[in-house]
Amino acid sequence: MKKILSSIFTMFIAVSAIAIEPSEVTIYINPGHGGYDSDDRVMTVYPFESGDTATFAESKSNLGKGFRLRELLWEKGYNVVMSRVANTEDDDLGLETIGLLANASGADIFLSIHSNATGTSARRNFPLMLYRGYDNEPAIAGSLEWATYANTHLLTNQATVWTSTNLNVRGDWSFQSSWGTQGYGVLRRLTIPGLLSEGSFHDYVPETYRLLNSDFHWLEGWNFRKAINQYFGISGVEYGAIAGRINDDRVLRGAEANYIMYDDDKLMPIHNATIELYDETGTTK
Repeated sequence: MKKILSSIFTMFIAVSAIAIEPSEVTIYINPGHGGYDSDDRVMTVYPFESGDTATFAESKSNLGKGFRLRELLWEKGYNVVMSRVANTEDDDLGLETIGLLANASGADIFLSIHSNATGTSARRNFPLMLYRGYDNEPAIAGSLEWATYANTHLLTNQATVWTSTNLNVRGDWSFQSSWGTQGYGVLRRLTIPGLLSEGSFHDYVPETYRLLNSDFHWLEGWNFRKAINQYFGISGVEYGAIAGRINDDRVLRGAEANYIMYDDDKLMPIHNATIELYDETGTTK
């Protein structure tokens, strides 16, 4: 009997390990906020003036990251649903409504894209992943794994400056303990594995500038796709992504940069640099 049960168990494992194709998976993307309205978060940085929508607005940045992630997921063959594809007040749906729409969409996992801010003179920069439930006790199975993969891959981004490289994966009931089990509105009605990503801190000014860049949005999307591939056990791609920034280690930023900076963010960035790639033999590509 023991041998028979062991054989049945082995067969079950083999069946459950059948590969999933991206075309069988649907990702629901919620670019957080929307519409430059009262719940948006804006950082006015030089050379922009107050009220100029060309400066950083979280709603615009979140949407840009959502678009770049969608492109990368489509490239791989995933199905994608987005809660908004424009940035008007009408696109700023109710938080619980977004969760209900995600459930109804038939999506397999949910991602709400945001960036963070202290709102104080303390400036820091690291990713934070939040799921519904207590720390290490997700209310929806799979959410902890999904959040952990996302946090792990986002931390591999060396085009930014992280003030902490520790994993920050939290249950919202623990993170906002004074709220009881109310938790974050966008996660409240979910029935599928989901997370709210605070991908970096937009009030760390060097990061504010990076978040104005579409290529930087693409890089966050690239790391999210790697996390999604890992979550579903889907192989990656046959090529890598070379991304970064160049700073002049001989020149500090000038007095006009009167904001908190860490590490090589204190160095003058170099614009319009020419980059040459070499293979292992030293041959220019």
